[in-house]
Amino acid sequence: MKKDRKFNYKTLSFIFLVSLVALAVVFLFLFINYQNELNQKYNLIYDEMKWLENNRAGINITNENDESQIFIYANNKVIQNTLDEDHIASGYSVFPLIRYTINSESPINDTYRLLLDEDLSFYEREMGYSTFFPIEGLTFKGASLSGKTLYLKFDNYEALSNKSPLEKKIIEWELIKTGLQFDNVEEVVIQPENIF
Repeated sequence: MKKDRKFNYKTLSFIFLVSLVALAVVFLFLFINYQNELNQKYNLIYDEMKWLENNRAGINITNENDESQIFIYANNKVIQNTLDEDHIASGYSVFPLIRYTINSESPINDTYRLLLDEDLSFYEREMGYSTFFPIEGLTFKGASLSGKTLYLKFDNYEALSNKSPLEKKIIEWELIKTGLQFDNVEEVVIQPENIF
């Protein structure tokens, strides 16, 4: 009888060990598969966004409603997850999204209103895009151009006090890159200067 118990204990231990190894193999397979999907998604997003940035300069694109194509810039978490904090803080995870705005006397202000009231589509969220906008309490007072410098004026910027320093840098880059898409803008200044 003791021999049978020993045999059962060894058998159960062996089965348990084989089960653990099989589980580890399955987990490893799923992890590798997930990493491959993530890399494919990253490459797709990065290539598409770089193409957008590099091939749109100086082109005035309109849709069937005679609305002008513009970019708003948003953070991409898929790309952000591949970067260190210094690169994130330098705007490397902020990429353009296409929007259309009616042709008006103030296309820059219209563009910023689209950015600040942003509601991303399901597809954009699935592709990893996220935005901190709209920020409750933050008031956009308008944009003005002096020479080639674009000034963005905000009020009630205390609304940003609950954001981390890294989140503030991402928000700042979304604002800066959105302004730099315009041919007559070489610098973006956000006011008041201590907002970030």
